Amino acid sequence: MPKRKILIIHGISADSRDNWYVNVGKHFSDAGHDVLIPNFPVKHAPNLNKWSNWAMAEIAKKGWTIDENLCLIGHSTGSLAVLRFTERLPAGAVIGPSILVACFPVAFLNPRFPTLVARTPRPGLITPKLPRVLAVHSTNDWRVPIAQNSAWLQKNLNAEVFTIGDAGHVITRHGWQDWSDELYEKADKFLADDDK
Repeated sequence: MPKRKILIIHGISADSRDNWYVNVGKHFSDAGHDVLIPNFPVKHAPNLNKWSNWAMAEIAKKGWTIDENLCLIGHSTGSLAVLRFTERLPAGAVIGPSILVACFPVAFLNPRFPTLVARTPRPGLITPKLPRVLAVHSTNDWRVPIAQNSAWLQKNLNAEVFTIGDAGHVITRHGWQDWSDELYEKADKFLADDDK
């Protein structure tokens, strides 16, 4: 597996120490990858453009370049930040395979954040720069309806979908302090380009 630069972007109302982020970061770090899990600003009211700018600044501070070894892992709102970040990359830029966990490009059913999906991501600006996407969804995530979101990601980003049974929103409260062995195996293969 090539050595990757992996940026993990947390979700709304979370930070770099929440949910599974530290354990997943350790897994990839132990495998020889360079991992960064920053705390994004204004975590209770994220602005995807600001998060995208912040991600670019964190990457620059780390001395990383935007290239095919840069892989992004986003959770929930962090997965939308991955898509916005990718949209805003210059033409010709290409990043490595990325993983979107509980991504909601078209439907998010949380009454506390009715306008979080202000606009649908723009596939024409994403797919040339992000050729490989693994979308991870749970069968019982009431916030992120699997049918609409997985279908959109498959159709518009040619995403491979990996489904987890009964994992809720894939957060600690729903029993996910870490990924399952099966998800780690899938992610390892995906990032190694072995699972085309």
